[in-house]
Amino acid sequence: MRQRDYLFADDAHRSACGAILGQLAAAAKDIAALTLDQIEGRDALAVLRIWRNSMAALHRMTEEVSPSSIWRSAKLNELTRDTRKVIRWKARALGVNPESQNIDIAVSGMAPYHDGEKWLLAIALPAPEPMNHNPDYEPDDLILLDPATGNASVYGDASSLLFLPMETDHFTVHACAKTWAREFATARVEWLYSKFNAQKIANITPIWTGHPPSALLIGDAAGVRWPRGAVIEAGKGIEARKLQFAIYDQSRTSRVHQPQNIGRVA
Repeated sequence: MRQRDYLFADDAHRSACGAILGQLAAAAKDIAALTLDQIEGRDALAVLRIWRNSMAALHRMTEEVSPSSIWRSAKLNELTRDTRKVIRWKARALGVNPESQNIDIAVSGMAPYHDGEKWLLAIALPAPEPMNHNPDYEPDDLILLDPATGNASVYGDASSLLFLPMETDHFTVHACAKTWAREFATARVEWLYSKFNAQKIANITPIWTGHPPSALLIGDAAGVRWPRGAVIEAGKGIEARKLQFAIYDQSRTSRVHQPQNIGRVA
């Protein structure tokens, strides 16, 4: 009987939130004590120390919940587990064959992340360069993909968002996060092989941008700002007619209506 693959983690997200709320309450209490009336008569250096401690607590809260901090924690947790099991889990989360060639490179820009309730696949943007460990790398955003539903969200942001590829004049946009992520994973492998070929043939190293080959729409199409003049192809989960209406509506073309002439009755 095949051994089941398990990923273990504590409830890191909820414990972090509890710690942040405690720090926020303490900082708010200190800042509230420094009203304009109470500042008068106090030692100036004591006031500055209170403000400094409060600002330091707020800074720590920002660092603890930033995409970079979450990404580092997720990757560290991944590196302390059975590497092969983690790779297979990420492949299954994308709906691809875990035994595919170069699957480790394809999913290297992704990491399992536990939000306190379930496991999600965190996808870093811009993505780290394949097979090039950069200790200073920090993502700007984390796309959280739910393997069970295929839905995606952005860490720390609940609004509708559009993540554009490097080429913004002509691109495909997907609402299906799994389709988008699979294309992103394939592009990592393709870029790495093109890098090896370019270095071998012409001694040139291509620039890694970290941007996906296609766009991802999260939320309502009418809730994001679409690029003007672009040729957009409706991908997985996108209805071309609704997308066209959403883009036309953003043009804000003035509409003039004939006034109604309503006569009074006695």
